Amino acid sequence: MKHHYLPQFYLQGFTDPDTPQGQEPYVWVHRAEDRTWERRAPVNVAAETDYYVFTDETGNESHEIEQAFSQVESIWAPLIREKIQRQRSFTAEERLEFAGFVALMYARVPGQIEHVGDFMAEVAEMVAATYLQAWKEDPRRLEAFKRQYREEMGEEFGDVRPEDLSMEGIKITTKRPAALAMTLSTVTTAAQLIADMGWTFWLSSAPDFFITSDYPFCLHNPKIPPDSPYGPGLGQKHVEVTMPITREIAFMAGWPSQGTRWRQAPRNIVEQMNYRAAMRASRFLIAPKPTFPGSDVILGTGGPGC
Repeated sequence: MKHHYLPQFYLQGFTDPDTPQGQEPYVWVHRAEDRTWERRAPVNVAAETDYYVFTDETGNESHEIEQAFSQVESIWAPLIREKIQRQRSFTAEERLEFAGFVALMYARVPGQIEHVGDFMAEVAEMVAATYLQAWKEDPRRLEAFKRQYREEMGEEFGDVRPEDLSMEGIKITTKRPAALAMTLSTVTTAAQLIADMGWTFWLSSAPDFFITSDYPFCLHNPKIPPDSPYGPGLGQKHVEVTMPITREIAFMAGWPSQGTRWRQAPRNIVEQMNYRAAMRASRFLIAPKPTFPGSDVILGTGGPGC
């Protein structure tokens, strides 16, 4: 089964407005590896077979995560259509629901899942190396670990000697369900923080369309230097959350303001939003048209990922 990591209703918001009558609406997709544009129907974009499937304790494949996503998407689609596109005020509940949509669009995409998986693997390798070094320095610790393992697991750890221990040639990886579980665990807290921020919806129109990508969520703090080892965080005073919502609407949230504003976006803001949407893309860009505000800069410096 095809699982969309960008919802189809979301992708439909970026279709080419000049799609010929009677033809299925399409978006323009730009991939970094071939640097060309192709027209694709939303159903064929940002999808992988059984992407959110995991094996449960009985050994059966479970589609619970994809089913849960489908349920909440049935809430978000009308919320965007009825409230955001019509510029209507939110109830407190609707505000939290939309914040949940933004937070999940950060957590569910391959770029974030792979990033978290790499981090988990790196931590595991560091822990393993620490244990191995401790066991080499004091073999009694290894014997104590074997006893604890036997008591807790009901089986022997194995006839391993300190001189046999080495991380050379060993690469620890993280399975996708584990990385996904970790990144999804942050959604509730992130949604609440985003809901508490001030919101601005930037509005634009043809030909100044907003674009999106396989990683549309952007967290940016203009006060942090590019070479800083510390990245932006939702709790930082000057942080900005941005994400394109449709080809004509982009979302921005931050702490200095309160409430919700609707503002017409000048071209430089559209360019900025497009650059941010493309900045973390690792697979492709999605646009209503191959040419858009900022396309010369975004595509001229390497395309997705730049």
